[in-house]
Amino acid sequence: MSSSHFQPRRVNHPKFKNVNSTKAVQLLAEQQVGEFIFRPSSRGTSNLTLSWKFYENNIVHIDIVEHDKAPGATIGQRL
Repeated sequence: MSSSHFQPRRVNHPKFKNVNSTKAVQLLAEQQVGEFIFRPSSRGTSNLTLSWKFYENNIVHIDIVEHDKAPGATIGQRL
């Protein structure tokens, strides 16, 4: 699955956005260094991605694995 595909998630957090990596880069491009968003991972519903503006013109995507996720839960108990 390419980074442009993801499964939308229902996560209620102000820093969570249902966007793919391309859109995340666009959203963060005009933000200040240090800004970040959490988003669905292209690796599936047991992962999230943190997209972080590390430096000017440098967006880093960090994979977060979810653990202890109850059936029907929107996010795992441990990340």
